[in-house]
Order: sequence, then C-alpha cells, then structure tokens
Amino acid sequence: MDYLKAFERETCKGTGVLDIHRECGWEAACGSAWGIWKNSNFYFETDPNSPKGRNLTKNPRIVFHVQDGMDTVIVEGAVEREKRPGRLRVLKTEYVQKYRYKPDWSDEQHQIVFRAKPRIAHAWKAPRMHRNLVNFIF
Repeated sequence: MDYLKAFERETCKGTGVLDIHRECGWEAACGSAWGIWKNSNFYFETDPNSPKGRNLTKNPRIVFHVQDGMDTVIVEGAVEREKRPGRLRVLKTEYVQKYRYKPDWSDEQHQIVFRAKPRIAHAWKAPRMHRNLVNFIF
C-alpha cells in the first residue's frame, strides 16, 4: 500500500481533519486542522493568536497525523508561512471545493496559512503494524 496516498486520501475525506501536535516548552498545543495536501506539502490555516499559531510562529517543527486508527500515517516536518498570493488563491478555491467553506485570509490578525513540509513519515496498517511499518524520508 502506498502510505502517502493513504495520507492524502484521509485528508481528502469529508472531514479532512488532522491532529497537529506541538510542544514548545512554554505552551503545549494539540488541535485539529482542515487542510489541503498539494505537491508533497500540507497547507492549513489557523488563528495566529491561538496556541497553535503562536507556537508554530516561534518554532516551526511539527508532527501531524490523520484521524484514522487503521491506516496510520504520522508526519514530522517543519512549517513556514504561506504568503504567495497565487498559491493562496489556488488553496482558497480548493478549500471551497473540499469543505464547502470559503476562508478569509485577508486579515493576518485573524487567519494565517502555514505550509507543512514533511521530513519523515511513519506509516503502518493495523492490526499488523509490526509486519508493515514503513518510514519515508524526504
């Protein structure tokens, strides 16, 4: 099974929610995010004043995974702000198509977009995880 395709499939389901885990020493943050998987990157939005937004602004390291216990994919990587107008237009269109939700990224005080670039992905298929654990290094 192609685990990166499973990751993309899970993020493209109707819920399309990921759990994002961060701990920066001063403020732990774990939360869900809707996002778009595109060109080997995961794009998601957040409030810059939320714990997630503040932590990722200070420390770009991230771990995220799909909410599925059978096809498990856990990705480690780093994020950076996505500010390119052309890319944001494309992402906004894809958010509308995927979630029937039109994001408003016009005010950086309320919503910002991050691009998560994977470094390594750990994947397995339950219930036989000990027989099919795979690590992808980017």
